[in-house]
Amino acid sequence: MSAAVCRTIDDILALFDEQSPQIWVPENGFGPAEHVQALHPSIDGQRRAGRVAFAQLHKDGRWEEWYRPTGTVVESAQEALSRSNVSDIFLSQQTFGRKRAIVELVALGAAYADLDYHKSRYAGQSAEAVKDAVLKLLMAEGKPLPSYILSTGRGLLCVWLHELMGTSALPVWSATQRHTAKLLGSFGADQNALDAARVFRLVGSNNSKTNARQRVHLIWSNGETSSPHRYAFGDLADSLLPHTRAEIKILRAERAIRNADGKDVVKPARKLGQATLWSTRFQDLKKLRKLRWSDGAIPPGERDAWIFLSSVALTWLAPPEAMAREITVLAQNAAGWSESETTARTSAAYKRAMAAAAGEKVIWNGKEFDPRYRYSSAKIIDMLSIEPGEMVKADLRSLCDEERLTELSRKRSQDWRVGKGQQSDHGTRAAQRLKLGAEAIQLRASGLSTTQLCEKFGVSRATITKAIKEASSPS
Repeated sequence: MSAAVCRTIDDILALFDEQSPQIWVPENGFGPAEHVQALHPSIDGQRRAGRVAFAQLHKDGRWEEWYRPTGTVVESAQEALSRSNVSDIFLSQQTFGRKRAIVELVALGAAYADLDYHKSRYAGQSAEAVKDAVLKLLMAEGKPLPSYILSTGRGLLCVWLHELMGTSALPVWSATQRHTAKLLGSFGADQNALDAARVFRLVGSNNSKTNARQRVHLIWSNGETSSPHRYAFGDLADSLLPHTRAEIKILRAERAIRNADGKDVVKPARKLGQATLWSTRFQDLKKLRKLRWSDGAIPPGERDAWIFLSSVALTWLAPPEAMAREITVLAQNAAGWSESETTARTSAAYKRAMAAAAGEKVIWNGKEFDPRYRYSSAKIIDMLSIEPGEMVKADLRSLCDEERLTELSRKRSQDWRVGKGQQSDHGTRAAQRLKLGAEAIQLRASGLSTTQLCEKFGVSRATITKAIKEASSPS
């Protein structure tokens, strides 16, 4: 028999599968339906906003991508797996609007780490052995365990399900992605698979790079396979990032005090300042677009500034490997620009982002800075000619004048007091401060430091100091 017609047993079985597709039933009960339901759950039985992306890489290299509403993902997954070829079928981990892109992100519901362990020192080991090593490391580091782990053929996909979050959570979510990938770097964590628009293989699909008979399947679940553990997003971020939210508040208070004394202090390790700022600005830019051009199409003469500034925002939000695609989708949606036209008009912002990713710095007034554009809100307001009335109508949060910012600050303070069950009158606040001071004095006598008191009560150092001073003063 010639080598040209000779087939292995696996080849024959794979051919049989393609000609007569079978409904795949996993032994552990975590099939495609459970997979998509875990990633894209309904809310109180109601269909969520947004769409889920499915895709398939065909043998001829063609990439096919299609979208389905969240309420039909189970049927769509089962339909995809009923095809004659079930290799390389992918599923988005988040929900989107018209396109699978960060600029079209609707909700975040999962964090993940793609472990290409065949490229690491664990190459040649079984998926079970690598899974055990991953869990052992996470437990040793005191980090939260994944909600589930999938075996994808030559790697593992670790997924941390969390409560659904809007796009404002993107900077913190992205930071957790980077820190998790760094933590799991010894397992071959893919540094290019960290963005929110990522797709991974659907449970029940085959990986064409491996044995065609081996389907993507669940290898470990945190809880019942029908309902893997889902984290509160804030708790998950606190556990994965170097500093918790409470610690960051304390560090900021201490930094302010030391700066007032002319002393330097190490900044918190999250480094979310510019990312958080530009995330809010990006939301404002989208609100402004919706207010001015309800159909989303920006007319000539007005589109250049909006697209440029939105591209600048993306340089702070999207990872380098996804930057070009994100900016292209943005420009296509807003102005109908082609890829070449988008590249020509946004190249300055893109080049600066790539320089930042390469670790380059620019010198300004004798100090080193990230080369990406940094515009003040006043400058952006001027570039887009944003009127005060538009700031209110569009509910802008960052691209505002001083009057609007003062109004927003006052409202946040009022909402905070209501949330804490406080009244707005001065006498009530003074009484509560005296109570806080009395409790703080007792705890400090038992050995708690001011920093520990701040963390316990969830207030700033200045508040604790003032409360203790007032409670210590003779009446």
